[in-house]
Amino acid sequence: MEQTTQWLPQDTGFLQMKSVINYMSVLGYGYFAPTHSFGSGWSIHKGREWISLNTAIKLYNGFYMDWHGKRFREPFHNIPEELYLQAKKNKLLLRVKLQYSRKRGIIVQDHRVQFVQPEQADLFFKDE
Repeated sequence: MEQTTQWLPQDTGFLQMKSVINYMSVLGYGYFAPTHSFGSGWSIHKGREWISLNTAIKLYNGFYMDWHGKRFREPFHNIPEELYLQAKKNKLLLRVKLQYSRKRGIIVQDHRVQFVQPEQADLFFKDE
């Protein structure tokens, strides 16, 4: 008799947000929940002290990456490569699928996640 594993749907919104917040904190941005934005006082972020959650998600997912994937494009081009590499190490998930809407708040577009290190999945999900 075959034994099948039944996977129950999980709300991964908290995990996706945690991964974005970890990533952005290494880059020097702190999350401000009331406005769903990220702020920084670092001098390298002059001119973009405040960025939206949607911009942070694009940054996380690689939208602002240079073609060779080693540094950011405009307007984040002056973030040092070492800082980017450290932030990349702090990612829990390969991609996040979130967006922010003023009317509906944070929307999880897809609950399926892929961990950077697959063994981390056991820390967040338990078989039932």
